[in-house]
Parts: sequence; C-alpha cells; structure tokens
Amino acid sequence: MAQSEHSVGALAETLGLSIARVSHHLAILRSERLVIDRRQGKRIIYSLPGLFDVPSPSNRALGWTQGQFEIASLQKGFFSELAPSESGENITVFAASSFFYAFQDAGQAFQRSTGIQVRLHFGSSGALAREVEAGAKLDLFASASPGVIDQLDRKKAVRSESIRSFAKGSLTIWRRCEHKARIENLEDLLSPEVRWVVIANPAQAPSGALAVELLKRHGLYEALRPKLLLSNDAAQAQQFADTENEGIAITSFAVTSSSQGLNTILPEFRQSPIEHSMALMRTAPSPEQANSFVDFLSRGAGRAILKQYGFLVC
Repeated sequence: MAQSEHSVGALAETLGLSIARVSHHLAILRSERLVIDRRQGKRIIYSLPGLFDVPSPSNRALGWTQGQFEIASLQKGFFSELAPSESGENITVFAASSFFYAFQDAGQAFQRSTGIQVRLHFGSSGALAREVEAGAKLDLFASASPGVIDQLDRKKAVRSESIRSFAKGSLTIWRRCEHKARIENLEDLLSPEVRWVVIANPAQAPSGALAVELLKRHGLYEALRPKLLLSNDAAQAQQFADTENEGIAITSFAVTSSSQGLNTILPEFRQSPIEHSMALMRTAPSPEQANSFVDFLSRGAGRAILKQYGFLVC
C-alpha cells in the first residue's frame, strides 16, 4: 500500500476539515505510531499509509495485511466528522482546544447520562469566533478567554444572560521526558539545549497571547524570538513540541496533563489562573439541551472530569 506525504494544511484542504481538527486527529494517530512525521523547514510533513483508501472486505483480497486494514480503518474513523444523531437529540459545541480531552470525556459521559449527543468542534478561540461570525450553526461556545465571549456578545451572537465563567486553567512549560534541558522557570528556555519554543498563535489563541505577554514581562521575548514556533492552537503546541526532540511548549496545562512528559506550571497562574467562559448562542438550535450540558459540567461527573484534566472548577 503506497504512502502519501502531506502537510497539515494540505490534509485539511483535502479532507474538508479545519486545520485544528486535523491536527488533533494526527496527534492521536501519532501516539499510536500510525503516522510518520518529519520536519521540512518550519513545517511538519506527515506520511500516512493508505490514508485515502476506504477499508472494506475486498481490500483483504487485494493482499492487505491485518495491520494495514486496521490502520486504514482507524484513519477513516479519525478523519470522519460525526453525523447528527438520527434517532435522538444532539447539540453542537465549539470549544477552545484547551478543552480537547476534557470535553471529549465530558461529552461521552453526558450522552450516556442523557442520550443527547454532543458534537464537538475544536480550535483556537479566535479562529472559532471567526467561524461563528461567518455564520456557523452551533449551540454553545466555550472559550479559553472571556474576551472572545465578550467580543461575540458585542456582536449579538450570544445570549448575554447565559455568559458564565465555568473553569480556570494554567499555563505550563511542557517537554518530553528525555529532553536534556533542566527547566525550572522561563529563563531556562535560553539554554542552548532548547532548540524550539512552541506557542499557539497569539493572534488567535489566548494561551499564545498570554505566553508572549509573559515572555515580554520577564524580558525574554526578544532573546527567544529566533526559537519561537507558532502552532494553530494550544493542543497543537504540545504536539509540535512532542515531535521535536529539542522542542518545548508553553501551553495550556489541560492539554498536557494526561500526556507523557514533564510539566512546569508557571507560578503566575498558580496565584491568578486563567478564566474560561462559555455562552449559549443566540440562534442555538437546541438551547435547552445545551443548557443541560452546561449544568452537567458544573456538578457531579462533569465537574470531576474537568478537575481530572487540571482545571479549577468555578
């Protein structure tokens, strides 16, 4: 079975998905050693065996091995959008990538409890807000920054009375366990053993904007600029650092808390954690069901899931 090489952007265009969503799927496939990646300049190129082949019984007759069949099946599943539930209710939630793992678990638990399917769409808060402004249909918006929700409120996109702070988070310095650099604070990023410092694009991701603000406050931004790599969102920042042996990410603790690696939570955020907000959309197709999901996150199992991924629950 032939292998094809693709950048994240090319995959997103071919599959008709957002770059953020493709990046998340690639991270899952990479963790299972189902993709091969290499750096080309500042881009990461992925080699995916048989990505665009559709698994079927006939493939077995063509000489596919069991491993190849499973790879294609997984890839087909990971790169398929969830279809609306035909037999039950569903809601669509746009959520910052900081909530990627927590909201996936919470959505599944909520569906088991209520029968309501949660269709999740992840990305940076700024990029998701632009999708909303372009007319995207959804029920609930969860942002890594209150400022993005306030922006949508000023444009009459959300219901003002529904805006609420639901969790607080932290920024962390994340690196692979085998990284040679000893990292205890931001100044340690100047070490020659740190080749890349990955942050989310500050123009669209609150975690990236906070990282830049912090580096400037410590007088490190100009010195570290040659090392900086920009990712699309918080989750992709961790993925890029995981790909580069000498790379380190400054990103949301929530996207790294369950991964193998070392974390140094920045002390500023122990004292003043980042506030995360959500709001119901003014044109939400299923407002009652979306409110039920909000309530679920604030108590019992939903609250426990948020805490499991390192969030302070409001």
